[in-house]
Amino acid sequence: MPLFDGMSIEQIIIVEDAHSLTRAKNALAGQPVLGFDTESKPTFKPGEKSKGPHLIQFSTEDQAVLIPIGYQDGVDYALSIIEDAGVMKVGFGLSGDGKLFRNKFGVSLRNTMDLCQKLKNKYHFEQPVGAKAAVALVFGRRLSKSAQRSNWAVWPLDEHQIKYAANDAYSAVAVHQQVFAVVCDKLTSDKAGLREDGLAWLRRLRRSLSMKL
Repeated sequence: MPLFDGMSIEQIIIVEDAHSLTRAKNALAGQPVLGFDTESKPTFKPGEKSKGPHLIQFSTEDQAVLIPIGYQDGVDYALSIIEDAGVMKVGFGLSGDGKLFRNKFGVSLRNTMDLCQKLKNKYHFEQPVGAKAAVALVFGRRLSKSAQRSNWAVWPLDEHQIKYAANDAYSAVAVHQQVFAVVCDKLTSDKAGLREDGLAWLRRLRRSLSMKL
């Protein structure tokens, strides 16, 4: 399956100073729906609690914004979006992100759409649909997860990590636009609108995913 192209490096804003923060604010201003994700340094010891998030990601359909927690003005801006009930944050598996923000910053993640559950319910799968499966099903493309276990607490990130983090948020807003935009929401609740090659790929993994197709 072809690789999901996602965002180019030129479309990604890394917020690390006042200038890049202004660019980020301009890119995200007035957007009612944003792709959203976070990255945290992996934990390896039994019982070890995550100290994340270490990176906060937002995306529109044409630009992504990465905000490391080391830049406080950027974090304050990110938290204002997190708490803004007027902006819908769409992503995959957001319950864990909500806990991280409550524990680390004492704020609540408001107005979210967890695409794992929404896709599960819409297409009557037995299990939630993760980002990789969603991109395959909707676009017939393979979303790379090769940087998933990176150390996100170390800065600066390399280009591979930057694109990975941006595309996690971008894939969410792209799937949302394709499947849940008003014009597409008229689709029947069967598997209309899903790619046959994506369904075939998922069928090959049905035992590990425990999905009924």
